[in-house]
Amino acid sequence: ERIMLAHLGLAERLATRYRRSGGVGHDDLVQAARVGLVSAVNRYDPDRGNSFIVYAIVFITGADPIKLFERGQGAHARGDLEKALVFYEQALKVRPEFPEAEFQKGNVLVSLARFQEAEASYRRAITLKKQWALPYSSLGALLMRQQRDSEAEPLFRQALALDAQDNVALRLLSEIKLRGGKPQEALEFARKATQDQAAPPSSWIVLATAERATGNKSGAKQILDRLI
Repeated sequence: ERIMLAHLGLAERLATRYRRSGGVGHDDLVQAARVGLVSAVNRYDPDRGNSFIVYAIVFITGADPIKLFERGQGAHARGDLEKALVFYEQALKVRPEFPEAEFQKGNVLVSLARFQEAEASYRRAITLKKQWALPYSSLGALLMRQQRDSEAEPLFRQALALDAQDNVALRLLSEIKLRGGKPQEALEFARKATQDQAAPPSSWIVLATAERATGNKSGAKQILDRLI
């Protein structure tokens, strides 16, 4: 009861914010918000470590997976990873087959160094949306961080089959080939990764490394000088 009383103001503020969406009277919105707050209090488990305010907002504003996902993106952009994770998880509870939420959940989990859970999220996103390149390249990048290059390579190749300009897949395939002692193949991937002059610095660094590995030291120096 003490928690509920302390957050009545939050319920009323959220009700006011959503007053314009649908012509429902303010008093009815406040009442609905209070009902959501009661549900949040009854279901909240502090041992899970999630913020009660975030948890309450989910119940007060209603179980709209798109709104929850957008709130997750907002928190994610601000760097509030724990809050973003809560919103993505709530969106997935409402709509389990939501590949974008699953993918972004994986990204947050990587940032939180919860790699096993991140891998599961990326794999789930791939299952839900097989023709989407991003989860393949992101999962491959995660596996490379764990020295699992042989598992990562086919994921990058699948990403490129879906999007031939996937810069992450091209760059990291080049790195795999460098690690495997195949500098010429590494160079081919690195050159493709830098066909766009706006390619990120990491791609140019890989290109310089591949050029040097194939014996072109002057070319490597020119690339690095351009970056500096």
